[in-house]
Amino acid sequence: MSRIRCINAAEIEEGDLIAYLHGDAAPQVTAHIARCAYCMEQVERLRMVDVQLLAAFYRDACPAAEVLADFALNRLPATEKLRVAAHVRGCAACQGEVAGVRDLTDQVPRSLLAHLRQSLALALVARPVALATTPVRGRGWRGRFEVEDMVITLSSQAGHLTGRVRRRGVPPAMDYTGQAWLLSQAATEESVPHSRIDDRGRFHFATLAADTYTLLLQVGTQHVVLETIQVE
Repeated sequence: MSRIRCINAAEIEEGDLIAYLHGDAAPQVTAHIARCAYCMEQVERLRMVDVQLLAAFYRDACPAAEVLADFALNRLPATEKLRVAAHVRGCAACQGEVAGVRDLTDQVPRSLLAHLRQSLALALVARPVALATTPVRGRGWRGRFEVEDMVITLSSQAGHLTGRVRRRGVPPAMDYTGQAWLLSQAATEESVPHSRIDDRGRFHFATLAADTYTLLLQVGTQHVVLETIQVE
């Protein structure tokens, strides 16, 4: 137990040490702690308690472990997935847990289809901003989706799906080269439709079977998912 004492207890009030620990102390309190070995020692003890409490109770503000697991396995509904994805992007602890799930599955050799399904786990889900169910002519639909700074436009007509990716607020000459896949419940290793995204962000799928698809886009290091894409 430390035998040193505060140099002037009258200069410190209850709560000043916690305020100092969180960067909210008054200048005179900061000056006192800089001169007082006893108070500095108390601050370090409080810091250790703070770290231990954060480690023990960080889940009070984080998704439960089973929710993170379902997120990593792409089992959450779209709205819940958006909420969890937004939290994970800003939470180092949850990023570590999700990464742990990915590392575990990486230990097993994966097929292309398994790899794509796993890629959905950490992808951002685009929300529809506008959807036109009646095209200019014939059957089909057109839609516009956005997530963060990315905007995706789609057009479906007679077994074809055409799309374009762009970002808001970037130079027109930006290179959008990437990949696009369409996944469905019936997809097999040999039947996953694939399209290259060209440098202008354009992609196209032809001769598609009538089905409901999940569209996975990879542009650079970012993945974006569009769910419930209906092709007639």
